[in-house]
Amino acid sequence: MKRTQELDWIAVVLKSRRLRITTCLLEASQICKFVMKTSRAHPRFPSDPDHGRPVGHQTCPQSPDDEADVVLRGLSGYNTRWALKVLPRAMEGAAPAAVTVFFGANDASLPNQVQAHQHVPLQEYQSNLRAICAYFKERWPSTAIILITPPPIYEPARIRDMYGDDDPSRQPERSNEAAGAYAQACIAVATELNHPVIDIWTKMQEFPDWQTDALSDGLHFTPAGNKILFDEVVKTLASIGFSQERLPSDLPLFHEIDPKDPMKAFGA
Repeated sequence: MKRTQELDWIAVVLKSRRLRITTCLLEASQICKFVMKTSRAHPRFPSDPDHGRPVGHQTCPQSPDDEADVVLRGLSGYNTRWALKVLPRAMEGAAPAAVTVFFGANDASLPNQVQAHQHVPLQEYQSNLRAICAYFKERWPSTAIILITPPPIYEPARIRDMYGDDDPSRQPERSNEAAGAYAQACIAVATELNHPVIDIWTKMQEFPDWQTDALSDGLHFTPAGNKILFDEVVKTLASIGFSQERLPSDLPLFHEIDPKDPMKAFGA
């Protein structure tokens, strides 16, 4: 059974920087040799055995001593309209070094289909993204904000997932065309606000057989799909200064501790 990852979340990379940082947005044990810490998983997973064990953001450190704190706030089924209502309660704690915002898959639900209650009109979606970014900018002025577009949609798999058959007369609740329009809207907001953006809608479709290799049900990611997003997040973080090589350690490393005077490394 393919494991999947939800698409509606906000994640923060905390400044603890213990040691260098790579963040992983997937069921990471299949990709990373070492997994040091798992944040709060998306709420859908503990109650859904078909999707495997709980996942979420996980750290993918370079060595067993490397660790970065990553906090995931998965909002199952949410759109940007609903996210704005709970943002102050969902995002607590110290200022992070960076925050990723990944909304749009639910906003782009078709307004005349079975998931119409999740639909948010395109212009409102953009307005809501601006408001989410403004909230973070006001609360954490030095925090980097990274927007992620909604992913592509494979309609035949959505029909099977929704109705349990391949009846060609049925209509999916989402379309790749609509997802692409919302992806472009997300890119426009990021450009307007001068924030980095990951166009996962375009990037994922560059891979052969993305419809089945990267998506488990035409919407949610498989481990291979998560790896695509993971690579893009790491690349984007590195482009704004958050690479393993550039981030300092905030605690003494073992090899920096003098065997003859161990306490010196701790300022004693």
